[in-house]
Amino acid sequence: MSTPPSALPPLIRRRTDRDETSHAATAPPMRSETPPRASAGATPVPTTSLATHDGEAAPLARLAEAVDAWTSMMAAASMGVPSVPGAPAVSAVDAVSAPPSAEEAMSGRDPLLRQLMSLERALHRPQIRRDPQRLDALLHAEFVEIGYGGRRHTKTDLLALLPTLPLDGNEIRAQDVEVQTLSPDLVLLTYRSVHRHPDGTLTRFSHRSSLWERQAGTWRLRFHQGTPTQAFELLPWSGP
Repeated sequence: MSTPPSALPPLIRRRTDRDETSHAATAPPMRSETPPRASAGATPVPTTSLATHDGEAAPLARLAEAVDAWTSMMAAASMGVPSVPGAPAVSAVDAVSAPPSAEEAMSGRDPLLRQLMSLERALHRPQIRRDPQRLDALLHAEFVEIGYGGRRHTKTDLLALLPTLPLDGNEIRAQDVEVQTLSPDLVLLTYRSVHRHPDGTLTRFSHRSSLWERQAGTWRLRFHQGTPTQAFELLPWSGP
């Protein structure tokens, strides 16, 4: 049973009061549980609590997840990736490696597509189609074509057939070009084409697929197929 301070001798009572006063003066201040308020206009920073409701430390995995999320958000922001509420996260790697669209590629951002479409369109021109030497340089030795009407042609067949076709004044228009790189030396081109007659009539609407293979640094057409399709709107002509 403890003795109340009033019952102690004066000297002992003064010493006890001094001890309690000293302890109160040196006790660490209690930490406020109220979070600091952000200044106006400041960008909110994601935070993660390192303690559970009962005061115990949270697992380190939660901290690692928070760091990863913050790093990904900052990396995406540095690449100019917009943050859309409810949209799936896009990493900086995805933003950099995203392939260009056909329009971007044709505008000069994909030199390979420009090169192969230049070769493809060369095969559309009457002066090339009627020149066996030019055809021989553009077609692979094992070239095969499945034509618009479903017939199968080899390189030998086309070298004998195309130079004999009459000039009809038609031009082949190509649009909606897409490119797929299957390997460093094998590329697939797909596009839509139509024959435009001198009077403006449009015929032979088709989907076309061309497989180009590079041999000793030279691209040659390995396979081609034309499939009939429904009529579509012809885009403005941009030249060969």
